[in-house]
Amino acid sequence: MKSLMLKSFICGSSIYTGALVIGWIHLFFTSITVFASTCFGIFMIPRLSSNETEHYLKDFIEQYLNQSRDPHVPVPDQQLIDQEVEAAILIVRSVWLILIVFAYINLASTISLLFGTYKRKRMCLIPWLILAAKNVLFSLISLIIWMLFVPIFLFGKHAHPYDTLSEIEIVCVYSFFLVFHSSVWIYAFLTVFTHYRELNYVHTHTSNNFQKL
Repeated sequence: MKSLMLKSFICGSSIYTGALVIGWIHLFFTSITVFASTCFGIFMIPRLSSNETEHYLKDFIEQYLNQSRDPHVPVPDQQLIDQEVEAAILIVRSVWLILIVFAYINLASTISLLFGTYKRKRMCLIPWLILAAKNVLFSLISLIIWMLFVPIFLFGKHAHPYDTLSEIEIVCVYSFFLVFHSSVWIYAFLTVFTHYRELNYVHTHTSNNFQKL
């Protein structure tokens, strides 16, 4: 476990300060996510069920089918188009519901992180650590999948030989983003985990001293 612990935060500041900085930065971005998803749910979700939106989606699907369909293939009936519209609306609602649930969970875990850091309560750091570990895992998996996909993207049979330079630029930019994103989450996780270990050390030794008394 000691190998996973940091000695200090950025610029030599304390781990306690690092945990607070991470907590406040994460609170800022999480609050924006919660606000945006809530506003989307209040103003946009009800409009999805309106007749105007359903008519627009039906017209869009019909125009797309008329432009791209094979003349020898029969046109889908109206009932099938209605089912596709209902399915699309259901998918948007489900995705929004999942996003807003996770946004409020992240907000609660961040508030718990800040509360636990200020009050020196190590157990309050665990929810944020669990979510951060999930983000680290997903970031590393995304990076590995991307690195496996890069040779196919550049040199596969669907690659464009005349746009190799632009494709390399895309690969470099996106690879840098994934590496940076993974590094930030790993560093943030190690900082908060180190602070958790510090609080656990203090709690353990304080309990031992009381037992000796």
